[in-house]
Amino acid sequence: MALKKLQIQRFLFEDIPVRGVAVRLIDSWQEILHRKASSAAGAYPQLVQNILGELTTAAVLMQAHVKLNGVLIIQMQNLGPLQMAVAEVSAELGVRATAKLAKDAEINKYNSFADLVQADRSARCAITFNPADEQLKKQAYQGIVPLYDAQDKPTTSIAQALQEYMLQSEQLDTTFMLAADEKTAAGLLVQRMPSADNVEETQLQYEHLSILARSLKMQELLTLDVPEVLRRLFWNEKLLAVSAEDEATPHFACTCNHERVANMLRGLGQEEVNDMLKQQDKIEIDCSFCGKNYVFDVVDAMQLFVQDEHQVVANHRKQ
Repeated sequence: MALKKLQIQRFLFEDIPVRGVAVRLIDSWQEILHRKASSAAGAYPQLVQNILGELTTAAVLMQAHVKLNGVLIIQMQNLGPLQMAVAEVSAELGVRATAKLAKDAEINKYNSFADLVQADRSARCAITFNPADEQLKKQAYQGIVPLYDAQDKPTTSIAQALQEYMLQSEQLDTTFMLAADEKTAAGLLVQRMPSADNVEETQLQYEHLSILARSLKMQELLTLDVPEVLRRLFWNEKLLAVSAEDEATPHFACTCNHERVANMLRGLGQEEVNDMLKQQDKIEIDCSFCGKNYVFDVVDAMQLFVQDEHQVVANHRKQ
């Protein structure tokens, strides 16, 4: 298989019902980190950075794998001092991600993802799909997987959590390999496809390819380009590339805008907005994904609810 230096590559194994995706994020991942480092809160601690990078890579892998016409969101919550980590990927592979730490969190005393998973059974991972088509919004889907097992043992990695999710939701064995540092976020997904015939043989073939995938060292995943990763792992297998040259590539893209922030303030209600204005003469909100600053002075804030009143009157007259 002739492989070009792509950021992302979907592939099939010839004569074997197994498919996969490999991705290497550089510019988009560095943009996420740069925006965070430039914010008032400063850069993420190392462990949080690595977790968010793996989560972002996983979201790109899953979106590229299923090619959903909408936004795929992976969100992890209640990881001790790491209150939330979320990555979003659009159908065009626009990527954004953010993490929220508890106030005065002592994150540096933790060494791994598993260390953050508390034994109170509250930690979880949610995978959400929001369709782009307004007529399909009611068909938004969310699946949730706990970050612990029946014996209250913590999930050891994001890869393990997502493998459990894929097995539960699609009944398909899936292998994830994920890695991230301050420069690169990269990953590999290998999945057994549904097969009505020779189930046992298919399972053995998948397990063989999964072992090969899991032999990949994290440093190789972070430093080698996508084609080289696939060559090293599957040099003795026949691969078929299924990514087109004009296919979308991962890129940073934030969907925040003034109207969305305004709607958020409307959702808080006029009384709470007025209380915020009593404390200061304007409301400033920074997007947690891109850092863009939105400012609403007293007149702007009043106008939000004047518009609501006008809409109510207009709707009443239509009736």
